Amino acid sequence: MLGIVSVLVATVTFASAFTLPGGYQTGSDNAAGTPLLAGSYAFDAFILSDTLAFICSCMATFSLIFAGVPAMDISIRCRYFEISALLLRSSGRSFVVAFALGLYLVLAPVAHTIATAVCVIIFVSSLYGNSEAWQILRVADMARARLGTRMHVAWTLGLTFYNVFVNLFLNFWSFIIIFGFPAVIRNVHASE
Repeated sequence: MLGIVSVLVATVTFASAFTLPGGYQTGSDNAAGTPLLAGSYAFDAFILSDTLAFICSCMATFSLIFAGVPAMDISIRCRYFEISALLLRSSGRSFVVAFALGLYLVLAPVAHTIATAVCVIIFVSSLYGNSEAWQILRVADMARARLGTRMHVAWTLGLTFYNVFVNLFLNFWSFIIIFGFPAVIRNVHASE
């Protein structure tokens, strides 16, 4: 099932890279054939999210292929499966962000409120996908209630915050690239 999903995400993101939101410029000048909406922050973020969804999905597919090779040791196969699951979650999140950014790009000029609502809905749904962080916090709260001493509480809370941070980074690293890289590029170009 994971293989089918990863191949479908790769196929759709490949197609969306060539059917860009807004279409292409027409005419006989040098800009003919370039994307109409290119140059905006949202367009750059859309391209990055689509690219990350495609790459992560392809890498997940390849990892699943390696996980299915019976000649490999079972521990290596399990590791490839874990890697493919992580990559598939990242590709899914990037795919959903690409969907939201694509809608935002075409709707923002004519229906800004709806375009913003789409982005908010996508953001809230991505928080639901990270339920592991909430589970870690609940377990740490139960441990705090049972342990009772300050030393154990401080150790438990420190370990909990570390686990939550690592979990959030593993799940949302693509968002740092999608939204951070275009912002950095814009700041570099603005300072020149």
